[in-house]
Order: sequence, then C-alpha cells, then structure tokens
Amino acid sequence: MPKKPIAHKSTNQPPADIDLGTITQAVIDLHIARRTLLIYPISHEQVKRSIVKAFKRLVRATGPAGEITLIVLKEGIGVGDQVLESKGVVLADFAGILKHYEIATVTFQKALNINELARFLRLICTDRGKIMTKGGIAAVAGKLKFRDIRIQAVDYSQLQLTEEEEIHRSSSETGQKASVWQKFVSRLAAAKPSKAGDISSHINPGKLAQIINQKGLDVDFAVKHYQSTIAKVSAGGQIHESFAQELLAFQEMIKELNDGLREQFLSATFDHYGQVTSSSEAEHLIDGLGGDLIVQMLRQASS
Repeated sequence: MPKKPIAHKSTNQPPADIDLGTITQAVIDLHIARRTLLIYPISHEQVKRSIVKAFKRLVRATGPAGEITLIVLKEGIGVGDQVLESKGVVLADFAGILKHYEIATVTFQKALNINELARFLRLICTDRGKIMTKGGIAAVAGKLKFRDIRIQAVDYSQLQLTEEEEIHRSSSETGQKASVWQKFVSRLAAAKPSKAGDISSHINPGKLAQIINQKGLDVDFAVKHYQSTIAKVSAGGQIHESFAQELLAFQEMIKELNDGLREQFLSATFDHYGQVTSSSEAEHLIDGLGGDLIVQMLRQASS
C-alpha cells in the first residue's frame, strides 16, 4: 500500500534540560513560605527569610528556558511531561492548595522580583470565598497586575470526566504517575494556552476537541505533540494492554474533531504506525484507536 506523504513529522528533538531536583525543592520552599505567611505577618523576619529562600530557588529553577510552569495534577505537581517526586506529601499538599483556588497552571519567569512573589503567596493565603466573590483567581490576579507570574485558572466543578478518564486517574493514583492523556493535555495547557478557555489535565476529551475545532489551540502544535506523545511511549518501552485503554481518550477526541482536523491527527497516527517495528505495539495501537478510525486512517492514506 503506498504511503501518503505526511506533513507532521516528529522532530525527535529532546526537551530542554530541566533540573527536577531544584524545581522540586523550589516547590517545597514555596509551600513552606506560604505556611509561614499564614502564621506570621508579612513583616515578620521568619516570613522574609522563607520568601527569600523560595525566591532564590525558584529563579534558579527557571533554568535555560527562562521560566518554569507548574502544572496541577491529581497526584501532585507536574513540569512538562514529568511528575515531580518527593518522599513526603508536600507536593501533593501544594497541588491541593492551587486546586483549591482553581489554579490549573502557574508560570514563573526568571525576571520575577521578590515583591511579586510575596504578593502571589499572599494571594493564595486569602480566603477562597472572598476571591470567588471578586470573579475568581484569574480576575483577582489580573487586578494585581503580575508581570512575571502567569496564572491559568479552571473551574474544576465544571469538568465532567468520562469513564475512560476515570480509568486513567485510577491508574495514575496506583502508579503515582500521570497518564499518557494527562501528560498530553498538561503539555498543551502549559506550552500553548487556550484562546477558547482554560484547560486542565483532567479535561473531557470531547471538550478538548471542541477547543481545537474552534482554533483555541495551535493546531499544528497539537498534532505534532500528539504524534510525539505516542512516539515517546513507544520509545520508552511502555506499550502494553493498558496503553490501548489510555488511547481511548485520544480516540474520543479525534472522533469529535471536524473532518479536516481529524484527517491531520489520523495522518500523524499513520506516520507513526508506519515506523512501528513491534507487532504487539501495532496491535495495541490499533486496539486503542478503534476500528472506525483505523479504517478512516487507511482509506485516507491510500487515497
């Protein structure tokens, strides 16, 4: 069967180096600074020391990229497609705090100054009810006019999980790792903020398809990231039966895309399928995408 030329090739370029150890400690320092601020006034020496410590570590954690985006996940804090690991519960606690204020991601720029960090910490010490009456965390943060801190908010109460997503969340709770779907969406949210509304790693696949259909995301980036996500799982030797289950979320998303966009994602899928050397990997990929989409993909490739 002749293979149709594909426009969306994986670059196979590794992500920029990130120091997960420094980032993890920076998050812990942020958590400690916030707790200290809950106990003492902003002028207290202990508060000043803890904020300075968090500030220095956070700026160092921005690394060569010049910024760091913390992503709120079910099991803790994520950075890119990595989940920060810690022996204690501090990261999960800090993720819970951000989620309490309906924060999906928060980005810190290297140019951040210590006063702005202090204002951010005071913000997440404020009574949640007062923030909600003023329009929510994004509205209040907007009034504070942060220059080097970006907050992406999400109304978690409005997110409806599909049965497949519940499976993913259960899987991540057991293995303390984000699912392939969660990593995919979190990276989209962090790298390409949606113009059609905020998104989180637990967004319904149909809702994400709606956002893509409305050009709320950079479509080319989304397609390339979809392809690289599958390729990374393959390269990491993570192909197994549960991967086919995880692909159900991608299957639902692709089905809800309009015809033109669906063709782009199926082209990217076929491009990866053509590079598969393992029969078991090919089998799980086909099982995960489902018969209807596989037929469409093959017809499209042969046309």
